[in-house]
Amino acid sequence: PQVTDPASIERLVAGCDAVLLLHGATRTRKLSDLWRDATEDPAHAKNVNCAAVAATIAACEKAGCGRIVRVTGKGETPWSIFSILINLLGSHAKTWNYEGERLLRACTLDYTIV
Repeated sequence: PQVTDPASIERLVAGCDAVLLLHGATRTRKLSDLWRDATEDPAHAKNVNCAAVAATIAACEKAGCGRIVRVTGKGETPWSIFSILINLLGSHAKTWNYEGERLLRACTLDYTIV
């Protein structure tokens, strides 16, 4: 199953009371990102750290799963040197991770972000 495939996520959460989200983007920038839309790559941080969280929220709401626990990292601030380096080298992994957390905080499910 792929974290970026909503149908896989729906199958995985069926019958669950809680879901652990332990995934994270590992894609680095590529030279071709200069002339093509890098977010079309399923491994891009937008798809892994944000869209997958949105798909998991939707699947949990549909399946009646009441809680999501998201493990996201070390809790760096957006402007820490570590976050800036990850964003520059890792297709904005931290930026999209924060957006995924924002979606989780706005949803109706119980959640924990670690």
